Amino acid sequence: MAFRQLEFKHSGPTLLTATNWNNIQHRRSIAACLVQGVYILEEDRQDHRTLHHALAPPWWNSFNFELLPQVLIDDSDSSIFGAIYKFESPLNTSCKCVVAFRGINRCEKLVDDAGAANVWLAGHSLGSLIALLVGRNMVKMGFLVETYLFNPPFASLSRLVERIIKKQISKFMARIIGDVIRA
Repeated sequence: MAFRQLEFKHSGPTLLTATNWNNIQHRRSIAACLVQGVYILEEDRQDHRTLHHALAPPWWNSFNFELLPQVLIDDSDSSIFGAIYKFESPLNTSCKCVVAFRGINRCEKLVDDAGAANVWLAGHSLGSLIALLVGRNMVKMGFLVETYLFNPPFASLSRLVERIIKKQISKFMARIIGDVIRA
């Protein structure tokens, strides 16, 4: 039964048969699918599913996104905590790239190249906290990006975490920037 939950055809947004990019609910559903894609990328990695057996691609292919080769990997345990997707469609939409984080640990050249109006941040659980911190730093630098946060931690927790890792934020941001630039 749990395996079926990983499959897009069973757990994807069944009511979203056509995408209206001007509809915030459609964009939110797509952002949620891209975050789910990161979770399933990690499941595929853990279960050694590759290419034709991988369950993750339908979560982004269904909406004309392409997974960029440089996924965000945690150095401590080699788990995948984030992914960068590029929108591949001739349609004129407000989204060209999405940086999605799952609820584990952890983009400036990407935003420079694509333009802030063409980039989304998305995250779930702790991943939403990461997207929030990345987004806040981007706003301080003058980049306003559309952000989708799913089941974020309490606001007080985010302030506590920010205080705890304040010394490491610049190192953390440098690492994310480096990952995005390599991607």
